Amino acid sequence: MLIDTIKYRPSTEEALTKLYGLVFFSSSSPVVAYTDGACFHNGTPHARAGAGVYFGPNSLLNGSFRVTGSQTNNRGELLAVLQCLVVACPDRTLHILTDSDNGDLLADIAAWIHYRTAPLVLEHVDAHSGNAHNDAADALAKVGANTLIPA
Repeated sequence: MLIDTIKYRPSTEEALTKLYGLVFFSSSSPVVAYTDGACFHNGTPHARAGAGVYFGPNSLLNGSFRVTGSQTNNRGELLAVLQCLVVACPDRTLHILTDSDNGDLLADIAAWIHYRTAPLVLEHVDAHSGNAHNDAADALAKVGANTLIPA
């Protein structure tokens, strides 16, 4: 068995699959969806945020959703993209169009998550709760907010 293991050499296709994972190609036309978030009275205690996903006229996938948690336009934008990912067929190319100013960050986040080879854990911590590490990150964010943007 040891000799068989030593002699075994994976094919180029097997090696590439191990390195990059399975690649799926769909020759069907892509699913196109528009997403948007909205918030009435953004930044006030009376804020009401929502999300919308539009796949096309009379599509059963079209939907409106109320944002849970913090009521902001940014959460509406993110919820719309998330909902689009949830309802769209996972076996077809998905083309999401958004007017969110955060689309570039979403694309970068998705790319970096895909690049990782180890699991990712996102965990919520309460803001300003005395967690020294979160307070340090908050302080660094404030420094960043006061930093000039390079020209």
